[in-house]
Amino acid sequence: MNSPPPWVSVLREAAEGRGSSAPERSVFDGKTDGRANSGVELVRGTPPGLLASDAIHALTSTLLAALVIAAALLRTRLSVGPFDLIALLLRTASVAFALRSAIAIVRCTARVVRDGHAPEHVLVWSHDGLYWRAPGRERWLARADILAFVVPEERVVRGASVALAPLLVVARPSPEIVYWSLPAYFAVDAEILRARLARSFKREPAGDVPLAPPALAPEQRYQRAAAGKLAPGEVRVPEGTGYRLRAPFGVLLALVFVIDAVLGAGPLRARIWPTALLAIALAVVALFGWFFWMRTRRAVRLGLAMLLTPEELLLRGKHGTLSVPWTQLAGAEVSAKLAWSPLVGSYLVRVLWFATLDGARMPFDGAFLGVPPEVVAQLAEAYRAGSLADDGAPASDAASDFHGSGGGGGISGSDGSTVTPSSETSPSRASSKRSADAELGRSNES
Repeated sequence: MNSPPPWVSVLREAAEGRGSSAPERSVFDGKTDGRANSGVELVRGTPPGLLASDAIHALTSTLLAALVIAAALLRTRLSVGPFDLIALLLRTASVAFALRSAIAIVRCTARVVRDGHAPEHVLVWSHDGLYWRAPGRERWLARADILAFVVPEERVVRGASVALAPLLVVARPSPEIVYWSLPAYFAVDAEILRARLARSFKREPAGDVPLAPPALAPEQRYQRAAAGKLAPGEVRVPEGTGYRLRAPFGVLLALVFVIDAVLGAGPLRARIWPTALLAIALAVVALFGWFFWMRTRRAVRLGLAMLLTPEELLLRGKHGTLSVPWTQLAGAEVSAKLAWSPLVGSYLVRVLWFATLDGARMPFDGAFLGVPPEVVAQLAEAYRAGSLADDGAPASDAASDFHGSGGGGGISGSDGSTVTPSSETSPSRASSKRSADAELGRSNES
């Protein structure tokens, strides 16, 4: 663990209530104890409340499940024959709604348990940096390492009194991606906290940074990175598994329907056995076939989602590696739309868009990213703007922690893998980067 800089001790004392100059302020009630403010701001965590969006979702899911189960029971009692199609459909639907309700209740219960540790979360910042204390763990980021604050779009649930959208703090890579996901303990709305932090850590606009052409072709550079050999300034964006939520789990409901039909067929059971076996086989083939298709689709990326380098963005598809120089990138943004799954109901699907200066727009499905797409978008913008100067390792210990597990305090910051320190490419630095590229290229060929 890196040795903390002196300013961390000041913020740590404020978090522990030992600092004489730190204000005791909460965004929820806006109260302060009136002590002199020496540039240190402090916010203590407060539970967001029970009627949050996930609680409303769990409640409505449970009510719908109860209605469908009641309708299935009533229809089953009124059935006079051994094979009632409406009763079969209602019983199958009741299984789906009951499973969806159980998942929503488990998620909500886990969140409520984590919220019990909310008062142990403290967020402190000053001109020097940002400090986050959670149960059994502490983290800090120096001012120079903070790139952006962004609030991801969340699904709007009617009747919810509190939104649970986290605040993402995007930091300079070290060299892996570093970002925090601050839970909704420090403000009624994450946008309030984002505005306060953005005002305190406003970055000066970076000047134009000359870029040196890479020494290797895009395909060679991508394959070398996929093999684990990275040149200075290169960062791999990891793959994610969110796409699994889109698997055709509806075929499992077809299995429930077929099994229920066979068990309740009575004298007709012998006649429908062949059809039932064929339906079961088709359902299993469809489910495993989808996962096999996803595996072949992901295989072309060689275990990466994308590669960020100081000079360009590299994406790989079935036709090879695509290079987008940062000088040709107009911007990166994230869009969201609703999708539906029989297991969890409606959920947001995020798409990361890269726009080029010639008007082209390239989408990348956020479900295949191992980090939030908003983090990748902010890193791409930082590269494009030249905010990631190659000035050495970060001064932060973004994942420093005490001995202990960190408990259920809702801490979800990750130090993952995604960004690119952009470089001040002076002739000598550009020459050293080309030398490093060539050296790793020769190593890869051997």
